[in-house]
Amino acid sequence: MKDSVNILFVCGYGVGSSVMLQTVVKKALAKYDFSFDMEHTAAGEVGGFTDWADIYAISKKLLDVVSLDPKHG
Repeated sequence: MKDSVNILFVCGYGVGSSVMLQTVVKKALAKYDFSFDMEHTAAGEVGGFTDWADIYAISKKLLDVVSLDPKHG
């Protein structure tokens, strides 16, 4: 069993809303002594994280852009 959960935050360029959301969620989870690792990335780079991420935080607007298949990364 894993000791922590890997959470990936995704936005269009990987530097705006994904970073803001990561900051908010990190503060919230820290209150509950929850073990986690977080990363943020651009929608086009999600495929590179499919072996790492347990949870993906993705805007509905980006669902048609994001590929969770590492072969099409």
